[in-house]
Amino acid sequence: GFDYPLMEAQARGIPTLVSDIPVHRELHLNKSLFFSFDDSGASLANQLGHITKDLSLWVEISKGGLDHVKCFSLGKQLKAIQTVLKEVVI
Repeated sequence: GFDYPLMEAQARGIPTLVSDIPVHRELHLNKSLFFSFDDSGASLANQLGHITKDLSLWVEISKGGLDHVKCFSLGKQLKAIQTVLKEVVI
């Protein structure tokens, strides 16, 4: 998939926490908080603690997500898909 659940949350101004994998780093750097998925939940708990105790961090991640989703409008996605399909068909 294309991280649609994350994008949906960002579009509603909900700060997102994402697993620290390359695709998430590429798409969500400075727009989400990252956590390791191989530490029995310790980094996730740590990030949850940070974002719930620091209102400025909550606002920063929320605004970053709102700005981020504007880059991926349905119109832009449709044009990108049509471009790829034209290249494949030709």
